[in-house]
Amino acid sequence: MENVESDPKTDRPKEEIRIDATTVFVDPYEEADAQIAEQRKKTQLEVALEDKVKTSQPQPGSQGPQTYRQGVGKYINPATTKRVKEEEPSTSTAAPVAKKPSRGFGDFSSW
Repeated sequence: MENVESDPKTDRPKEEIRIDATTVFVDPYEEADAQIAEQRKKTQLEVALEDKVKTSQPQPGSQGPQTYRQGVGKYINPATTKRVKEEEPSTSTAAPVAKKPSRGFGDFSSW
């Protein structure tokens, strides 16, 4: 195809080029299938190991998470949840802001 003369303006070949037959020397799908099978094996092994770790019983010298109280929130440390009392709003001379009355949905006349 490289040796066929082409029109310099359009860069198209002057003669029609047809591909009559092809030969495949190496099947690319065999290699791809082997790679996919290997990846699937690895993922299955990883999932199996994760499941084994999740379902295994805790070892006798290890402790679970520390509990601070009974019931809901027993794992939450109360020292980290203490709130600082907010200051009382001072009574200043500023007038309270009046709310505008709601007018409802309306009748679209203002559009």
